[in-house]
Amino acid sequence: MLDQVVASGFNSLRIPFSNQVLEAGRMPTSIDYGQNADLKGLSSLEVLDRILDGCAARGLRVILDRHRPTAAGQSELWYTDQVPEARWIDDWVMLAHRYRHQPAVVGADLHNEPHGAASWGDGNQATDWRLAAERAGNAVLAANPDWLILVEGVARYAGDYYWWGGNLTGAKDFPVRLSAPEKLVYSAHDYGPEVYSQPWFGATGFPDNLPDVWRRHWAYLQADSIAPVLLGEFGGRSVGQDPEGRWQRALVAFLKSSRIGWTYWAWNPDSGDTGGVLEDDWKTVDPAKLALLATDQQPLP
Repeated sequence: MLDQVVASGFNSLRIPFSNQVLEAGRMPTSIDYGQNADLKGLSSLEVLDRILDGCAARGLRVILDRHRPTAAGQSELWYTDQVPEARWIDDWVMLAHRYRHQPAVVGADLHNEPHGAASWGDGNQATDWRLAAERAGNAVLAANPDWLILVEGVARYAGDYYWWGGNLTGAKDFPVRLSAPEKLVYSAHDYGPEVYSQPWFGATGFPDNLPDVWRRHWAYLQADSIAPVLLGEFGGRSVGQDPEGRWQRALVAFLKSSRIGWTYWAWNPDSGDTGGVLEDDWKTVDPAKLALLATDQQPLP
């Protein structure tokens, strides 16, 4: 698959994990060892080591994405009863040390899609995601000063509801403060009408109204030279003339004209509402999706 990723023109991967993967002795449960005999006996973390070695050998770069605290599901906040904040930070520091000399890994996406109770800039230690990102980000940089620190947005700020992790409007008044400011990358997620029917999809002038929505919520950070932005997730099943396809084509064109980097959700086809770059046979690249994404791909580093 890594060969196929490179052949399809991609230069990087955002690899999701849960904190359970990092537990000592945690073993994978869904590997076909008939096809992957070399992985037999390896822990989940050791399997990740192998994947990263494979990425490095092919020149791919990797962002590690703390996608959820446990395999059970995503969490609104960066901590839960099962995975408190101290463990969340300790696990990131461990990874920063473990992969300090692994050339494939370039960044840490600290927590996937803060939403619900997650706030930004209100000073509440229990919910203020901006403050938590500073605590974790600075701990990671102390262990590995070469990594980029990716900080996603929240869902709601000042009464404005947006996608989970996609609302970065609060960063204008309350920016993330890192010990190495040049390592900060803000990251947003954005989706189309097949995921949820947001009001801007039914507005007059769709899809020409969308760039203003994107600029207001996350793209302004890069346009105003505040900090770089990575669109960490977007995707959809259609790239045609239906609303989903028109949204997706408009977004790729916007990313290209704005020179904003991106990672697509997802490579694999069993990714919920969006499907994958791979078709349902897990082997064939979707030619229509790849043709769209190829209009804004960059070479291997």
